[in-house]
Amino acid sequence: MPVIAVQPADIPSTATGWLATVSCDENVPGACHKITNPAGEEAKFRTVADYSHVNYDDPIRNWGQPGTAHCHMFFGNTNTNAFSTYASMRTRANANANGTPKRAASTIAGGPYNATGYWFPCIIKPNAFGDGKAYAVKVDEIIVYYVENPATLAAAASRLPRGLRYIFGTNMDDPRDTIFKAKIATANAQPSTSGRYAYNGNGFMGWICYNNAKSAVIPSVTGDYHPGFTTSAGADPWGGACTADMWLQAAFNAPACYDGTNLWSPGGYKHLRPRVTDNVATGSIIEGCPNGWFKLPQLTATLWFKHQGFSDYGTWYASSDAMATMAAQAIDPLDPDMRPGESMHTDWMNGWDDTVLTQWQDFCIGLSGGDMHTCDSSLISTTQALVGGYSGVNAPDLTRSPQVVQTPEFNTTARNLMVQLPANPAGPFTTHAGH
Repeated sequence: MPVIAVQPADIPSTATGWLATVSCDENVPGACHKITNPAGEEAKFRTVADYSHVNYDDPIRNWGQPGTAHCHMFFGNTNTNAFSTYASMRTRANANANGTPKRAASTIAGGPYNATGYWFPCIIKPNAFGDGKAYAVKVDEIIVYYVENPATLAAAASRLPRGLRYIFGTNMDDPRDTIFKAKIATANAQPSTSGRYAYNGNGFMGWICYNNAKSAVIPSVTGDYHPGFTTSAGADPWGGACTADMWLQAAFNAPACYDGTNLWSPGGYKHLRPRVTDNVATGSIIEGCPNGWFKLPQLTATLWFKHQGFSDYGTWYASSDAMATMAAQAIDPLDPDMRPGESMHTDWMNGWDDTVLTQWQDFCIGLSGGDMHTCDSSLISTTQALVGGYSGVNAPDLTRSPQVVQTPEFNTTARNLMVQLPANPAGPFTTHAGH
């Protein structure tokens, strides 16, 4: 991809102590394993994060308009708000990270090195404690990957540009992906490409239930994943098998095809597209991008929520559900309502320190043309890891945050483990807004 002229200037990190010195043998399977079979392994950088805050802002769809979005829960940059920019996120991360015992301005491993903002619709439990008030269910753990799977795809990948921001998961302007599916159908209608391309999903993989140890999947009535907290008939998708104190996980794959020009677009979607499954003429199957679009390392995220069984999660809904239903019905008036939780999506706003961003893209994804690695535990090389994602390394602000195991875990049993929502946000809610 050519250099993007509109990239904002780099703002280096000034805080120290958020990179740990480690020792990892790339020739031993594990945290920094060097990939020797690109067709059978994934090149990845894996990191972890904690909950940060809740508000009614969205600096992608409603920039400069505080209180006009549906409720969002944020992780990563603790300062993300309606006025956030790459410069503000980097600058505030530096300011808040200096000095002890101040906490870093990020709840993700690396502190000020990763001032990226991530957010998603609040998961709301109405009348949670019989007082008529609504509460948001706090996300207990977040795992973030930047990945090329299989690693052979990394050969065509380009670097993540500074200042990029986008949304992935259910498209709030076209929840059924009607427009994108039509483009694929048009391509498949050409004589030379008949049936070649297949829709690869909107990026929201759905909800999955795990046992308490996170070691086994509890299948839903239709498979591992289910689009919402209930079936279309309002029943339990797990048939009573997803019991109290198990985990519900929301899983996402970001669009990885970039137009190479725009760091933002109205609504947050149009400058990126999902990869499509390409059944190429040789018979092999790859995930490809349209001509003139550029592959980026694919961001994937998993959000983990504790619950008390269907009597609990069966009452939950996403703050974006009603808006998504209206958008779907605007395209097709006969479109049924979204199931509770089906409108899930995640927003991403780049706030990485450019030096660290370049380092893990080169080492883990192999964008420098060198070896690729499976980077777990927030490793960015065989000798360095981001603090907060590597076991046993203390943060310079005297905490193990970002990423500590919550004690007690966030759940829906007590007010202090949830977030009470304001009765009347600033509003009114809007669907798009420009800069």
